Amino acid sequence: MNKIDFETKPIIIGQNIVLRPFESQDIEHMINILNEPELKKLTGSVINDIEASQKMSIDEIETVKEWYRTRNVNLRILISKAYTNKGYGSEALRLFIKYGMEELKFHKISLEVFSFNPRAEKVYINLGFVCEGIKRDDFMYNEEYIDTKILSILESDYNK
Repeated sequence: MNKIDFETKPIIIGQNIVLRPFESQDIEHMINILNEPELKKLTGSVINDIEASQKMSIDEIETVKEWYRTRNVNLRILISKAYTNKGYGSEALRLFIKYGMEELKFHKISLEVFSFNPRAEKVYINLGFVCEGIKRDDFMYNEEYIDTKILSILESDYNK
């Protein structure tokens, strides 16, 4: 079995976007994006609209900065509301899937999506992800339980 080199961070150029390693100068921009109420909700970072509307504290900002400085391999699409519905998320995922399957030889890529995020779920399904299951009442938001859907794409799905 080939060893995967997770230390080498590629730059992947798409038609409208560039996927590149995170850089320290990106942190402040990410803090602004992570403070968007809808993004907080859709990523499960908060449990109600009140929390979603609150800005991060100094301690939370420092925690996020430290995480970005020392992070491990992780896939998460964060798109500012100003840039949604333009195809950037689909293109980023398409590029990531292609790189993961063709270059890194992944067998499977998995992700989770909350049931109140049908837009993201539609994108994932259109890209070939298949629902593996549902974690019922997995997350509470605004005192209402929300299901979490588990989706994945296998190497065989990608090669179809």
